[in-house]
Amino acid sequence: MYDQTGGRISIYINGLEDNYVPSSVTSIQNTSIPLRIGQFVNSYAPSFRGSLDDFRLYNRSLSASEVLDLYNENPH
Repeated sequence: MYDQTGGRISIYINGLEDNYVPSSVTSIQNTSIPLRIGQFVNSYAPSFRGSLDDFRLYNRSLSASEVLDLYNENPH
């Protein structure tokens, strides 16, 4: 999750924050370039080789409790 006001990017696994990194990104730009998930841009590194079982985009940052509620929404 990218939190513009908190200046951090968080990774959630199974509804709980696993890790975060400080971010100096101040905005996410609109662009005509297609959104690609798991693919490095301008790199020869291999793309992500795995699977995602759920992916959502929101127009705001979610709280930790909202992320946990979404995780618990459906049985796994």
